[in-house]
Order: sequence, then structure tokens, then C-alpha cells
Amino acid sequence: MYYSLDERKKILAKINSDIEQEKSIIEMVEALYVTLKINKNERISTSQTVKLLGGQIEHFDNAEDEVETVLKSDDNSFIIRIYRNLSVEHRRITIARYLAILFLHMGYQTEKWDKVQSYVDELRVTNHYKTRHDEFTFALNFLMPADVFENKFAEACEEEDRIKKIAEFFQLEEEFIERRGRDLGLLD
Repeated sequence: MYYSLDERKKILAKINSDIEQEKSIIEMVEALYVTLKINKNERISTSQTVKLLGGQIEHFDNAEDEVETVLKSDDNSFIIRIYRNLSVEHRRITIARYLAILFLHMGYQTEKWDKVQSYVDELRVTNHYKTRHDEFTFALNFLMPADVFENKFAEACEEEDRIKKIAEFFQLEEEFIERRGRDLGLLD
């Protein structure tokens, strides 16, 4: 299922109106699920989400000569550029973080979007620690919805390798499972 340009603009207007009303990052993620009709009970497809939002993912081979970034490709679309040889787990968190950048720092489809070309432009004028924290908060909430995470945690509670099993379901590195578990008060 793909959305027309007008449908994407309506969807993005709703998402960005939530941002402009200063709703929390968690509520932004919930609005993204609802608006794009993402089934959060299944593993979230970062590539499909990028397509639904009108973007694309480009890969590059040489990590020494290139920089991962998100770029405005025109008024209604964007390109996320990432290193080709990332593990599946690293690729998923990287794309989700760039989706966070798209909304939180670049203002996708808002007035701010008209003034920005790439994330590098924005990075120069933001507080780096706060920026990274917000990006990962968005990414972890997007990839691991609280209710789904809590259910998976409960299902695996008797197992010794609980973190590994949850990581396999979400296709993320174990460190992100542990962080999400702490954020939700499930782990110390």
C-alpha cells in the first residue's frame, strides 16, 4: 500500500501538528502508528515506513569516504543514506534514528522543512547530548512499542536468555533491549 502525495501531506500534517502542539515523543510515535496504519504487534518495518512517508534509503559502500545522513530530496521527500554493510539490527536502529531526526530536527513537511537541506545543517546548532537522547527515545519507542515489549518480556520471563529472545523478535542488539527494559521499569 502506497500513499499519494496529497495523502502523504495530510498524514504528515497530522503527525507534525502533534509535534507543534509539543506532545511527547511517545505520543508522536503513537500518532505515526495510527496515521500510517502500522500494525505495532508485528515487527516494525523501517524500510516500509520510509516508503510510506515518501522517502527512500540509499546505501554506500565506503564508510571512510561517506557520511550517514538524512537529506531533503525535494519539498515532499527525503533520502536516508546509510552504510551498506550494517547488520540487520544496526540498520533498523539507524533508520529509526534518522526517522526521529526527520521529524524532531528537520521538521518534515512543516515550515522548518522549507529551510533545511540535511541533518548535518541541523547538527551544528543543536545540543548534541539532548539530540541523541531524543533520537534514541523516538527510535526505541518506534521499534519496540511499550505494550508489545511488555508482552514479550512477560512471555520470556522464565527463560535464562530472555534478553536474547526479545532481541531476536525485535531484530535489535541486546543493549537496546536492556535500555528499553530499563525505560519501562522492567529491568534495573
